[in-house]
Amino acid sequence: MSKYLSLALLLAAVVGCGGEPASYRLEGQVTYDGKPIPEGAIVMKDFAVEGPSARAEIINGEYAIDVTPGKKIIQVRALRKTGRRIEANPREYVDEVEEYIPKKHNFKSELTIEVAADQQGLNFDLEK
Repeated sequence: MSKYLSLALLLAAVVGCGGEPASYRLEGQVTYDGKPIPEGAIVMKDFAVEGPSARAEIINGEYAIDVTPGKKIIQVRALRKTGRRIEANPREYVDEVEEYIPKKHNFKSELTIEVAADQQGLNFDLEK
C-alpha cells in the first residue's frame, strides 16, 4: 500500500510543478496626440482580477515589457508640469504636475489587447 501512496505523492508533485506562467517580451512606441510620450508608465492588467499585471517605464515614447499571454487592459500614465508652483510644505514650493493622458487610456481604460506567443512589437497611438 505504501508503494501506491508514494507513487500518488510523486505524481501530485510533478503535476503541481507547473511553475510560473509563460511570459513574452513586448516592445513598442507610445504616442499621445501624434507625439511620443517623453516619460511615463504602461501597465498591462489581466482581465481576471486575480491575474498578474505588468508595468514598464515609457522613455522617449518607447517601452519594453514582459507580460503573460491573454486578454489585457492597457493603462498609460504620464505627468507633465503645468507651469505653476504650489506650496508642498510651509514655504516650500514645487512644480505642479498633472496627469494629462485622458482617463479612457489610464484609470478607466477602454484599451484592450490579446497577448499571444507570436506577437512582436505593439505600438499605441493614443488620441485626445
